[in-house]
Amino acid sequence: MRKKNLLSIVGSICLVLVLAALLLPACAAEAPIPAPAPTPTPVVKPELPAVTWKCQSHANPSSLDVQENYGLKRTPESIKVTGCNLITREVARAVKERTNGKFNIEIYNAGELFGGGEHFEAVQKGAVEMISSFSGYWIGSAVIGYTCAIPFSWKSPEEQYDVLFNTDYREIVRRTYAKYGVHYISHNAAGWVTFMTNFPVNSLADLKGKKLYATGIKADLVEGFGATAVTVEYAAELYTALQRGLVEGGLMLPTVSAGYGHFEVIKYVSLPPISTSMGIFLVNMDAWNRLPKEYQDILTEECEAIFKWGILEQVPYSETTLQEEYSKKGVSYITLSDEEYAKIQAACMPLWDKVAAMSPENAEIIEVYKKNVGIK
Repeated sequence: MRKKNLLSIVGSICLVLVLAALLLPACAAEAPIPAPAPTPTPVVKPELPAVTWKCQSHANPSSLDVQENYGLKRTPESIKVTGCNLITREVARAVKERTNGKFNIEIYNAGELFGGGEHFEAVQKGAVEMISSFSGYWIGSAVIGYTCAIPFSWKSPEEQYDVLFNTDYREIVRRTYAKYGVHYISHNAAGWVTFMTNFPVNSLADLKGKKLYATGIKADLVEGFGATAVTVEYAAELYTALQRGLVEGGLMLPTVSAGYGHFEVIKYVSLPPISTSMGIFLVNMDAWNRLPKEYQDILTEECEAIFKWGILEQVPYSETTLQEEYSKKGVSYITLSDEEYAKIQAACMPLWDKVAAMSPENAEIIEVYKKNVGIK
C-alpha cells in the first residue's frame, strides 16, 4: 500500500514538472523586451562606505511621475511620456539598489535648493554633489553647452546614438567640463525639437518671412532661414501667441507642447526633427574623486543606460504615439524629402561654424558632427 502511495506521489510530481516545462516558454514569450540595460558590476564589497549625495533636478515630477516609489519600468510601452525628474529618480533608485542601499542620491525638485541659473555654480562649488539639469542655463559660462543639440546633425535615433556613443563626442565633453571642476557623466534624452506650424513646411523657402517662436541658438537658426524669431514664454504665452497669429509656429517639443495644448492651435508638424532636447548629469569633481570606483562605475552605467534607452526607445515611442493621436485630430505630419532636408542642413552650416568658433572644444564637436553627415 505504501509502495502504491509512493508511486502515486512520484507520478504526480513528474506530471507537475512536465506541465511546468511546457508552460514556462509560453509565459516567457509574453514578457516585454527589456530596454538597453547597464552591464551589472559585481556586488559591492561589504567594507565600502555609506555615501549620501544631494542632486538638484531642473524639473518637477509630472503627473506620470507622481507615484509612491517613483518607479519606472524601462519598456517603451510602460509610459507615454516621461520627464527628466522621473528619469533622475530612476537612476537614483537603481544605484541605491545595486549598492545594497549604501550609495543614496537624494533628488530635489526644481528650485528646492537652487534655481536653474544657479545649478552650474552650485555643482562647481560643491553645494550639491550632482545636478540633473539643462546646459542652456550656463552657456554663458561654459560654451560647450551649445553643442548638445546642434540642429540637423542626425536624421534618425539610431544615427544620433551612433554619433553620441561611437565617436569622441563624450570624451570631448567630459574633458571640457573637467576644466571647470565638474565631471560629466552623461546626457539624458527629453524629446524631439521640430517645426510645429500653421503652414506646411515642404522646403526651406516655406520658412522665409514667417514669424516663428525660437530661443537661444534656435533663434539664430530661424533667422538664418530668413524667418523672424519671436520670443515668448513657452508655458504661459505661446498658446495665445499661436492662437492670435502673433507667431505662425516655432521650434517646439511636441511631447511638451501636448501638455500645454499647443496642438489645438497648430496644423503641421515637420519631420525629421531638427534635434533632441537633452538634459545632463554633472557631478562635482571633488565629490567624484572621493567616490569609490565601484560606485563611480555603477552611477556611470545607470546614467548611460537610461540615456541610450531614451534615445532609442522612450523618446521615439512617445513621439510616434503623439503622432498617431494628433493625426486623428487633423494635425498633418510632413516628412521633408531628402533633397529639401539636404538644403536645410546646408543652410545650417553658418550656425555650426559660429558654434565651432566659440572654443577649441566646440570646434572638435562640430568636426564630429560634420564627419557624421559627410561634410568636410
